Amino acid sequence: MLNKWLPGLLAVLLLYVSYGCNDSGVMSEEEDGYHIEGVLIVDPNLESNPLSKSLKIAVRFKRDSDTLSTAEIVFAGSALTFQCCREGVCSAYWLESNLTYEFANSTQQMELGDDAGFADTISVSVPDSFVISNVVPTNRQIQGSEQASLEWTGSTRAETYVMAAVLADSAYNGYGYSLYTTELTTSGTIPPDAFSLSPGPYPDTGLYNLYVYAIAGSPDTALFNALLPVPLPSQLADNVSGINLNGRFGSVVVTLLDTIRVVQQP
Repeated sequence: MLNKWLPGLLAVLLLYVSYGCNDSGVMSEEEDGYHIEGVLIVDPNLESNPLSKSLKIAVRFKRDSDTLSTAEIVFAGSALTFQCCREGVCSAYWLESNLTYEFANSTQQMELGDDAGFADTISVSVPDSFVISNVVPTNRQIQGSEQASLEWTGSTRAETYVMAAVLADSAYNGYGYSLYTTELTTSGTIPPDAFSLSPGPYPDTGLYNLYVYAIAGSPDTALFNALLPVPLPSQLADNVSGINLNGRFGSVVVTLLDTIRVVQQP
């Protein structure tokens, strides 16, 4: 359940190769029918970023393994638009906003349809906003190979939490360390591995960003990992299953970041 440091540039390149606008889909093993892969992201850390939005919805929609570009996807009454490539994600439908917590702590409907007469609706649960309330060590400094403990206020509608750490200058680049909490608790520990050179026991010194994610449903990691500060530890099980529709969709709400600095042993 742990996520080692990931090669960010390679991950982005693979996304472009695997999901080009003329690609028919890489999941050739999919059964006939309709398939959805998607994520709703709430990230208040992007509110002041002019190049990105703090609320994003990204969806890939396929029929018989072929990516659809002319389908109709409507979330909470607003239509998503198909984008060839955007923010390292290709062949996906998008909806973006700076109304960060517009859908927080709610259940919304997503309507799917295409020109072949298919129509279906899925329910999307969105966790509430929350914050990191405590970091240990309290001076936010780790001497050598030590762990860090976090506490957070908790998020209504969250089904699981993820703790994440990444060097501050590497966030949103496919790098970082993340792990699921073992239970639906509001505290946890990030082990020394998150702050060490890999492989090896030596600390990777510098300033780290710390985050907690509240997750509902099953966000698609291929979409999520291109858009969030630190990738998910692993893909959760599919949660969309119907007569003609299967796949996965989930929501992720991110805390405002906290920080900790890693220094060598004196």
